[in-house]
This record gives sequence, structure tokens and C-alpha cells, in this order.
Amino acid sequence: LWLTEPPQQRVPPADVISMLTKPETSIRNFEDLSSFLQRVGFVQSQTARGAIDTLTREGAVVRVSGWAVEAPAKENARGAPILVMFFSDNKNVGYIRTSGERPDVTQALKLADAYTANTKLEGRIQCRPGSGLDISLVGLGGTYGFLGTKSCP
Repeated sequence: LWLTEPPQQRVPPADVISMLTKPETSIRNFEDLSSFLQRVGFVQSQTARGAIDTLTREGAVVRVSGWAVEAPAKENARGAPILVMFFSDNKNVGYIRTSGERPDVTQALKLADAYTANTKLEGRIQCRPGSGLDISLVGLGGTYGFLGTKSCP
């Protein structure tokens, strides 16, 4: 098996996240994302959680609000921003980094103070009305997850 698959190469998570946010990235869906992240040493998280509270169309863009967290997380990733990626119509339609607190979430999940700094998700993406919107997250602890699918307003 090892002869037929490319070897895994561990890349620092911050460098990977930087690669994913470049406009020329070729990641078009969760399958591409998962394949790439596994090749650079990331693992799929069983503890990544999040929710999109609202998707509101504002002309050509969609305003997103919600939250994302991975708990427990590696010590170096506790409270670090999480990159939330959005895919629609087989293309990357945007990403948002968590920033700020969501006390309602951290209290409801009974999270330690270390996790409170970056749970809030707010930003804008672009997607075609009625198209499926797949939502994934990538964390600085070297993990990633699939949060689910929504319909673009």
C-alpha cells in the first residue's frame, strides 16, 4: 500500500491554513480538502463542532453568522482561530476565520476559559441562490472536520 500512495508529509498547521486561503487554491470541495489535509499530516476531528445561525443574502454576497469550536483540542490550538471553508457548485466560495467570543456557546458546551477567545463566526461569502453549501473547518491543531450542508439563500 505504501508504494501506491504518496507519503504523508507533516506541514506546520499555520502554513497549511495560509495555503488554503490563497486565491489560487485548487481545493473545490470537501473531498479535495480532506485529501490534501491528510497528505500534509492533518487528521479528521471527532470533536469539531459548529453551527451556522444565519445565512442572509445582501445583494451578491451572503452574510454568515454562527460559531465553531474544537474541544478538546491540542494545547497549542485552544482558543486559536478556526478556518471555516465554504464550498458550493464544486468551487471554494469563501472562508471565514472565527474571531471573538460566543459566551452562550462556551457556557452551553461547558468549555474551559481557554476555548472562549475565538468561537464567533461572522463574515461574507458568495454563492448562487438555492445551491448547496458544504461547510468545513480547519484547525491549528492539525485537524479538520465537516460541519454539514446548508442551502444558499
